[in-house]
Amino acid sequence: MKKIIILLSCLIFAYTAFAQKDCSVIFPQGVDNYEGKCRGGLAHGKGVAEGKDVYKGQFRKGLPDGKGTCVWENGDKYEGEWQKGKRHGKGTFSFKVAEQDSILEGMWENNEYLGPILPKPRIIQKINVDRYSVQKIGKGTGLTVILMQNGSTNVRVTDLLIEVDSGNQGTNFMPIRYDNIEFPFTAKIRYNTPNKLGSADVAVNFEVKVSEPGEWKIVLHN
Repeated sequence: MKKIIILLSCLIFAYTAFAQKDCSVIFPQGVDNYEGKCRGGLAHGKGVAEGKDVYKGQFRKGLPDGKGTCVWENGDKYEGEWQKGKRHGKGTFSFKVAEQDSILEGMWENNEYLGPILPKPRIIQKINVDRYSVQKIGKGTGLTVILMQNGSTNVRVTDLLIEVDSGNQGTNFMPIRYDNIEFPFTAKIRYNTPNKLGSADVAVNFEVKVSEPGEWKIVLHN
């Protein structure tokens, strides 16, 4: 996912501190006024810092940290999550480009825009599945499928069919592996298996759509 780096005056590179009533705020252009909670001589909790730029929200150890809104002198505005004085987490940045209003909404990390918030995996079909997990386990473009029963690998599976709309199958034995997945992808898993007691056969159907890039693992239990 491409990162977009946006540098603005609220981003913390060089600090100046303003003290009012023994409470300091760390802000790059200085602060004319601060009203809010303090701890140990630093802004800590909800507060408002006003100078050339204005920040209103949560502070921690003198820095914007938590949910807050910063409005810059030029009218640009960020509303969302902060960490150690930097935009970090979910947030919306409103600004102008060539006098046109623009918005970046999504996830941020250390002042870098990562992209929009992608939907969580969507279960399209789930038939005869006791429980399941669809989990992102890291960075990459792979998919691992594991079929379980009674706490161990299900060795009684028959007529297994897995359809993934991209990628290459790396293994045909458990765990089943797919590489070079393109996102978003849809995975359809079908197979037959005796139930836990071995008293009847069941036909399993499971289908999921995954939008977020990464290394994914699907585990089905019967």
